[in-house]
Amino acid sequence: MWSRVKKPSSCHEHDINDFLELVLEGGEVVSAGLRNRVIAADTLVFIGNTGVEGIAALKKPNLAYKKKVFSNASYANDSERYDLELGWLYVSQSLRGQGLSHKLMMCIMKALQGRCCYATTRTDNFQMQKLLPQYGFRKVGKSYKGNGEYFLDLFVST
Repeated sequence: MWSRVKKPSSCHEHDINDFLELVLEGGEVVSAGLRNRVIAADTLVFIGNTGVEGIAALKKPNLAYKKKVFSNASYANDSERYDLELGWLYVSQSLRGQGLSHKLMMCIMKALQGRCCYATTRTDNFQMQKLLPQYGFRKVGKSYKGNGEYFLDLFVST
């Protein structure tokens, strides 16, 4: 199993395309503007055996978006202190149950280097609900309605 942690600026076009393919395979992200959001991320993580089979990122959300997330969760803490958002953590269906999410999280935690980070996850995503606290993220605020027919939880790591 190999892993690569890269700044988007050091990625080849095929790296970005592989990353985008898995994000879209996950089905929870709007594709409009996705390439630009991936390229603007702080850090991209790739893992796999033969090809890219798992991904994660440290995104750099803008202040208005962060404030909206924290407000929706009714979490009064200052959103400005969280420079990064953990996102796009996804493992191909065929490789689930092999601990790849943990490998991705270990890479993410090393890349964080003590910086403040937050994450949101669906309330029905039991794997992420269990995974995030194992890496120091704690659930804060209240569940709130996402853009679809689902609810989200906010997790922070400091």
